[in-house]
Amino acid sequence: MCKHHSIEHVKTPPGHHESNGRAEMAVKQIKNFLAKSNAKTAEKTLFEFSRFWNFRPSAGGSPCRCFLFQTNESCLRGGPNGEPAALAVSEGKPFT
Repeated sequence: MCKHHSIEHVKTPPGHHESNGRAEMAVKQIKNFLAKSNAKTAEKTLFEFSRFWNFRPSAGGSPCRCFLFQTNESCLRGGPNGEPAALAVSEGKPFT
């Protein structure tokens, strides 16, 4: 079935919580979508979910970038060499 639908079956190593968490969240989202769907057939419901999932606004960006249209980097310069303030603080350097 996976080959027929061009689905890549990826396995994660045991104890790899990050990947397992993503899989569990995807299953949870599918179940929530199915519960809220008013489609008559499972095929139509899954088609609607795939459209939702593939065209959702996140597209792999961070929440900060996707929802606030900002980057994760600070524009403040605080270190002696002009590095971002967050980097200067993390290295124990005072602001200048």
